[in-house]
Amino acid sequence: MSPRRSESDRRIATIEALVCRDVGRKTGELIAASRGNLLAAAQSLAGATSVGLITGFFVPRGDVAAPETDGPVGTALLAAGLAACGVPARIAVDTPCAEAVRVAVEAAGGGVAVDEVGVGDPAGLDRLREAWRHAGVSHAIAIERCGRSARSQWHG
Repeated sequence: MSPRRSESDRRIATIEALVCRDVGRKTGELIAASRGNLLAAAQSLAGATSVGLITGFFVPRGDVAAPETDGPVGTALLAAGLAACGVPARIAVDTPCAEAVRVAVEAAGGGVAVDEVGVGDPAGLDRLREAWRHAGVSHAIAIERCGRSARSQWHG
């Protein structure tokens, strides 16, 4: 292994150790299951020709239901960073979160396609898949996208 490669590997391992800490959200099992994969993900992403980012986690609580706040912003900033490196990106988002994503994209510099899909819209998902194929998306990354737990509860 070249000295430069081993230094890069060490830095990525350090970053992974910093970000993969359970801060009271009971993520220890997820951290353990994914330990050591940041380097492989970074190496794969380095070869991307186009990246599709998926975000949107609508929080229907209280008097003001709204998208959660860090996913749209983080997604827009990652898309801007990828574009700055010469890797085109586009973002898929569900309708309740689409405006927050569009505002974040514009604040991050714009120039990123936002593909909106209605909740429970299978035809919309088909259109999205076709648009991503046409755009040559080689990698997909989900950011703050909720999923069901083993108890069938939704979590981000």
